[in-house]
Amino acid sequence: MTKIVQVDAPGDLEAGYVFDATVDGKTFKVTVPEGGVKKGQMIEVPYPESAMSTVDISSGSAESAPTGRWRNGLCDCCETIATGCFWMGWCLNCVLQGQLLERFHLNLFGMKGPESEDE
Repeated sequence: MTKIVQVDAPGDLEAGYVFDATVDGKTFKVTVPEGGVKKGQMIEVPYPESAMSTVDISSGSAESAPTGRWRNGLCDCCETIATGCFWMGWCLNCVLQGQLLERFHLNLFGMKGPESEDE
């Protein structure tokens, strides 16, 4: 038996629009039904069995990146300061810039550079 839940429409949306909804701490995709919805209108949708309850950002993969929200909260500055990338950008920004230029195959002036031989 499929569980049906009610979701609050986040705005005036046209039919077919897809948005993320959260019910009981689980996030899943909802498609707006025919006729569209108005902000605040309740939509009845089936509750998916495979809805993800949390987003795991520890793996660093694209699949684990949060969508529709910021990774860190407004007051999570201590978490951000504890990352190596923060300190690299703060203290050794030229090294960080060099790493980015290398990854994008650009030279010191941001122009297309020679492709590396390993690729």
